[in-house]
Amino acid sequence: MVFHGQLPDVKAQLQKLDIVVCASHEEAFPISMLEAMACAKAIVSTNVNGIPEALEHQETALLVAPHDPAALAMCVNELLSSPRKLELIGTNAKQKVLNNFSSDVFGGKVLKLYSKIKFHIIN
Repeated sequence: MVFHGQLPDVKAQLQKLDIVVCASHEEAFPISMLEAMACAKAIVSTNVNGIPEALEHQETALLVAPHDPAALAMCVNELLSSPRKLELIGTNAKQKVLNNFSSDVFGGKVLKLYSKIKFHIIN
């Protein structure tokens, strides 16, 4: 296990991985998980705070309760023993991030919101 700290090219490092594991006990919104999803990586994560907003159990990740390292390990083993499931979860994750969290989708949502706002000019 290597803890890299800040990296200039996260994508290059993610491409080297088979599975991304997030063992957070608390997490706001999981940007690192979106990065892993964009690289079509299978994810095993705790089901806390903002994580289920991005990840769906058995679809785009395997989610477990926090503070349960045995469950994390079991899910990692499940994916390692099933290359088909490993690939399917990674593919689903990438599709979800493209459909819901890409810059084009985000920009479109912002423009749609602004088009609904009535602006008042104050002199």
